[in-house]
Parts: sequence; structure tokens; C-alpha cells
Amino acid sequence: MAKKPQLRRKLHLHKQQTVKCLQQHFPSDVLIHVNAGGYFVWVELPKQVDTLKLYHDALAKMITIAPGKMFSSMEEFRHCFRINTSFELTEPRIRAIKMLSSLIKAQFNHA
Repeated sequence: MAKKPQLRRKLHLHKQQTVKCLQQHFPSDVLIHVNAGGYFVWVELPKQVDTLKLYHDALAKMITIAPGKMFSSMEEFRHCFRINTSFELTEPRIRAIKMLSSLIKAQFNHA
């Protein structure tokens, strides 16, 4: 039983570090919604951006996100995506966040 609190602390730390990195590298008009629990973060882009296209562009770079469209049968979250923050923030993950930021910026230019 002693391992659970240790795991929770580690997941919380990973989430904090990832959110800080997202805030540092994502464009300023991107909203990052952080819940108190869990290890997912909800990211909201401007309404004109379709995260399904972003999903495919990111996947081509070996980066996975969950487009908001997966979480609703309506179109209300098509400009949002969910990202997993449970992993340790390593250099390859930081590079992936920077690449994702570039892909987001490209979406802004095409929207």
C-alpha cells in the first residue's frame, strides 16, 4: 500500500512539469485546463482550429493526442484535445511538445 502515495506524487510531478512545458511552448491564445485529479490535461485552441487534422499531423510525427471530437457526438469540442501527462518529461517529450506547438501554429495559419 505504501507505493500508491509514491505513485500519485510521481504522477502529480509529471503533470506539473508537463503543464509548465506546455505553457512555455504553446501559443499564448491556447488555453490549458488543468483538473485537480487525474493525469490528463484538456487543451483548448481557437474555435476555427480542427484538432482532428492536428491529430493526424501529430501522429505523422509520432506524437499522440486525443482530439476533442472523440469525447462528444456533437461538434462542440472539435477545437480541443486531451493530452496524457503521466509520463516523465524527458528530452524527447520536450521536443515532441515543441513540435506539437509548431503544428498548432501551422493550424492557426491555415484556419
